[in-house]
Amino acid sequence: EETVKVLVELLLDAKRHPLLVLGGPRAGHLDALVVGCLRRLQGWSLASTFQDTRGMVGQALHDHEQFVEQFDLAGVALPPPRARPRWLQRHLELEAQEECLCEGRDHPGLPADPELRRRWMRVLGYRSGPVVGPDVTYDRILSLVVDDDDAN
Repeated sequence: EETVKVLVELLLDAKRHPLLVLGGPRAGHLDALVVGCLRRLQGWSLASTFQDTRGMVGQALHDHEQFVEQFDLAGVALPPPRARPRWLQRHLELEAQEECLCEGRDHPGLPADPELRRRWMRVLGYRSGPVVGPDVTYDRILSLVVDDDDAN
């Protein structure tokens, strides 16, 4: 895991770009592991991440997919803002904006107009799932999936 973490950190350092990631069976498909963990850091769904890495490996490797799913993203040291690739900096900015919207806080990248904020919330919700306000509470778990056998 430490090797993959170090390699992901190298990929995140824009000062080292451009990079070419090579691997293959002799390297234990390390390239697919690194790219899979990078995709998770980019906010990709697991399904899309696995489809991407299966294309690199040529098949599904359960151990690799389990590694990517359980990889500790919080343990990855991000480079300073000036050394980050633009896509990473933008991704982190959008995450911060979304968090501020959800918590009802201001953020320099968010519009001040309430109507524009509502529109922005719809855009963020479309990108990354539903965005709810801080006043939404859940006092019980509701299932949206109904078993046909129970619908009498």
